Amino acid sequence: MKANYSYTYSRKYTPELYKYEYIPDNNIPHCVHLMTLYNITSRLAAKIDWNFNSGIPYTKPVGFYYYDNYKIPYYGDRNDSRLPNYHKLNMAVEYQFKKPQVKNLAHKIALSVYNIYNRHNYVLVSYNKIRTPDGKFLLPSSYTKDNHFVPTGMSLPGVFMMLSYRVQYQR
Repeated sequence: MKANYSYTYSRKYTPELYKYEYIPDNNIPHCVHLMTLYNITSRLAAKIDWNFNSGIPYTKPVGFYYYDNYKIPYYGDRNDSRLPNYHKLNMAVEYQFKKPQVKNLAHKIALSVYNIYNRHNYVLVSYNKIRTPDGKFLLPSSYTKDNHFVPTGMSLPGVFMMLSYRVQYQR
Protein backbone atom coordinates (compact mmCIF):
# COMPACT_ATOMS: atom_id res chain seq x y z
CA MET A 1 0.00 0.00 0.00
CA LYS A 2 1.20 3.47 -0.82
CA ALA A 3 -0.02 6.60 0.89
CA ASN A 4 0.70 10.23 0.07
CA TYR A 5 -0.37 13.36 1.89
CA SER A 6 0.53 16.93 1.13
CA TYR A 7 -0.37 20.24 2.69
CA THR A 8 0.21 23.44 0.73
CA TYR A 9 -0.56 27.05 1.40
CA SER A 10 -0.07 29.83 -1.10
CA ARG A 11 -1.08 33.42 -1.69
CA LYS A 12 -0.67 35.44 -4.84
CA TYR A 13 -0.29 39.13 -5.59
CA THR A 14 -0.88 40.35 -9.14
CA PRO A 15 -1.47 44.11 -8.99
CA GLU A 16 -2.51 44.35 -12.66
CA LEU A 17 -5.26 41.79 -12.04
CA TYR A 18 -6.37 42.40 -8.44
CA LYS A 19 -5.13 45.05 -6.02
CA TYR A 20 -5.01 42.75 -2.96
CA GLU A 21 -3.21 39.53 -2.15
CA TYR A 22 -5.50 36.56 -2.84
CA ILE A 23 -5.71 32.76 -2.80
CA PRO A 24 -4.82 31.44 -6.27
CA ASP A 25 -7.10 29.05 -8.17
CA ASN A 26 -4.67 26.14 -7.75
CA ASN A 27 -4.49 26.42 -3.94
CA ILE A 28 -5.65 23.01 -2.68
CA PRO A 29 -4.36 22.70 0.91
CA HIS A 30 -5.02 19.02 1.64
CA CYS A 31 -4.30 16.21 -0.83
CA VAL A 32 -4.47 12.54 0.16
CA HIS A 33 -3.86 9.60 -2.16
CA LEU A 34 -4.06 5.99 -1.00
CA MET A 35 -3.28 3.17 -3.42
CA THR A 36 -2.88 -0.56 -3.09
CA LEU A 37 -1.94 -3.18 -5.64
CA TYR A 38 -2.59 -6.86 -5.05
CA ASN A 39 -1.10 -9.51 -7.33
CA ILE A 40 -3.69 -12.29 -7.47
CA THR A 41 -1.52 -14.44 -9.75
CA SER A 42 1.67 -13.77 -11.68
CA ARG A 43 -0.42 -12.27 -14.50
CA LEU A 44 -3.56 -10.97 -12.76
CA ALA A 45 -3.54 -7.92 -10.47
CA ALA A 46 -6.13 -5.77 -8.72
CA LYS A 47 -5.64 -2.10 -7.92
CA ILE A 48 -7.63 0.22 -5.65
CA ASP A 49 -6.96 3.92 -5.22
CA TRP A 50 -8.72 6.66 -3.27
CA ASN A 51 -8.17 10.39 -3.72
CA PHE A 52 -9.19 13.30 -1.49
CA ASN A 53 -8.56 16.99 -2.15
CA SER A 54 -9.74 20.13 -0.42
CA GLY A 55 -12.26 21.99 -2.53
CA ILE A 56 -10.84 24.46 -5.03
CA PRO A 57 -11.27 28.18 -4.30
CA TYR A 58 -13.82 30.25 -6.20
CA THR A 59 -15.31 33.72 -6.01
CA LYS A 60 -18.85 33.74 -4.63
CA PRO A 61 -21.25 36.67 -5.13
CA VAL A 62 -21.77 38.81 -2.02
CA GLY A 63 -24.86 40.52 -3.37
CA PHE A 64 -26.84 41.52 -6.43
CA TYR A 65 -27.75 44.77 -8.17
CA TYR A 66 -30.16 45.73 -10.94
CA TYR A 67 -29.17 47.08 -14.32
CA ASP A 68 -31.78 47.66 -17.03
CA ASN A 69 -34.28 45.40 -15.18
CA TYR A 70 -31.73 42.56 -14.88
CA LYS A 71 -30.47 41.22 -11.59
CA ILE A 72 -26.65 41.05 -11.79
CA PRO A 73 -24.38 39.29 -9.25
CA TYR A 74 -21.82 41.46 -7.42
CA TYR A 75 -18.54 39.79 -6.41
CA GLY A 76 -16.40 40.63 -3.36
CA ASP A 77 -12.93 39.31 -2.56
CA ARG A 78 -11.32 37.02 -5.10
CA ASN A 79 -11.49 33.27 -4.25
CA ASP A 80 -13.13 33.88 -0.86
CA SER A 81 -15.04 30.55 -0.89
CA ARG A 82 -14.30 26.89 -1.58
CA LEU A 83 -16.13 24.22 -3.51
CA PRO A 84 -17.00 21.08 -1.52
CA ASN A 85 -14.18 18.63 -0.90
CA TYR A 86 -13.36 16.29 -3.78
CA HIS A 87 -12.95 12.54 -3.30
CA LYS A 88 -13.37 9.36 -5.32
CA LEU A 89 -12.57 5.65 -5.25
CA ASN A 90 -11.30 3.82 -8.35
CA MET A 91 -10.78 0.10 -8.87
CA ALA A 92 -9.09 -1.85 -11.67
CA VAL A 93 -8.26 -5.41 -12.63
CA GLU A 94 -5.34 -5.94 -15.02
CA TYR A 95 -4.35 -9.08 -16.91
CA GLN A 96 -0.82 -9.47 -18.37
CA PHE A 97 -0.83 -11.73 -21.45
CA LYS A 98 1.90 -14.25 -22.17
CA LYS A 99 4.91 -12.87 -24.00
CA PRO A 100 4.13 -12.58 -27.71
CA GLN A 101 6.36 -13.98 -30.42
CA VAL A 102 7.73 -10.49 -31.11
CA LYS A 103 10.71 -9.90 -28.84
CA ASN A 104 10.57 -7.05 -26.26
CA LEU A 105 6.82 -6.52 -26.49
CA ALA A 106 4.41 -6.92 -23.58
CA HIS A 107 0.67 -6.45 -23.70
CA LYS A 108 -2.06 -6.30 -21.10
CA ILE A 109 -5.76 -5.59 -20.76
CA ALA A 110 -7.40 -3.70 -17.90
CA LEU A 111 -10.96 -3.18 -16.72
CA SER A 112 -11.34 -0.07 -14.55
CA VAL A 113 -14.23 1.45 -12.64
CA TYR A 114 -13.91 5.18 -12.00
CA ASN A 115 -15.62 6.86 -9.03
CA ILE A 116 -17.21 3.71 -7.64
CA TYR A 117 -19.45 5.38 -5.09
CA ASN A 118 -20.73 7.82 -7.73
CA ARG A 119 -19.78 11.04 -5.95
CA HIS A 120 -20.55 14.22 -7.86
CA ASN A 121 -17.43 16.30 -7.33
CA TYR A 122 -18.03 19.92 -8.27
CA VAL A 123 -15.41 21.60 -10.39
CA LEU A 124 -17.39 24.78 -11.12
CA VAL A 125 -20.21 26.81 -9.54
CA SER A 126 -22.22 29.33 -11.52
CA TYR A 127 -24.76 31.95 -10.42
CA ASN A 128 -26.21 32.60 -13.85
CA LYS A 129 -29.56 30.82 -13.42
CA ILE A 130 -32.76 31.72 -11.65
CA ARG A 131 -35.60 29.51 -10.47
CA THR A 132 -39.14 30.49 -11.42
CA PRO A 133 -42.09 29.93 -9.03
CA ASP A 134 -42.98 26.71 -10.89
CA GLY A 135 -39.46 25.29 -10.28
CA LYS A 136 -37.97 25.74 -13.75
CA PHE A 137 -34.51 27.22 -14.35
CA LEU A 138 -34.03 30.20 -16.67
CA LEU A 139 -31.14 32.45 -17.58
CA PRO A 140 -31.55 36.00 -16.20
CA SER A 141 -31.60 37.49 -19.73
CA SER A 142 -34.83 35.63 -20.48
CA TYR A 143 -36.70 36.69 -17.32
CA THR A 144 -36.76 40.23 -15.95
CA LYS A 145 -38.89 39.98 -12.78
CA ASP A 146 -37.35 39.75 -9.30
CA ASN A 147 -36.02 36.25 -8.69
CA HIS A 148 -33.66 34.31 -6.53
CA PHE A 149 -30.38 33.34 -8.22
CA VAL A 150 -29.56 29.67 -7.71
CA PRO A 151 -25.98 28.40 -7.48
CA THR A 152 -25.63 25.57 -9.97
CA GLY A 153 -22.62 23.29 -10.00
CA MET A 154 -20.93 21.33 -12.73
CA SER A 155 -19.38 18.06 -11.67
CA LEU A 156 -17.25 15.39 -13.22
CA PRO A 157 -19.06 12.33 -14.55
CA GLY A 158 -20.35 9.84 -12.01
CA VAL A 159 -19.35 6.20 -12.06
CA PHE A 160 -18.18 4.77 -15.37
CA MET A 161 -16.19 1.80 -16.63
CA MET A 162 -13.21 1.70 -18.96
CA LEU A 163 -11.62 -1.14 -20.89
CA SER A 164 -8.08 -0.59 -22.10
CA TYR A 165 -5.54 -2.60 -24.00
CA ARG A 166 -1.87 -1.66 -23.83
CA VAL A 167 1.10 -2.77 -25.89
CA GLN A 168 4.47 -1.80 -24.44
CA TYR A 169 7.99 -2.03 -25.79
CA GLN A 170 10.48 -3.27 -23.18
CA ARG A 171 14.25 -3.11 -23.53
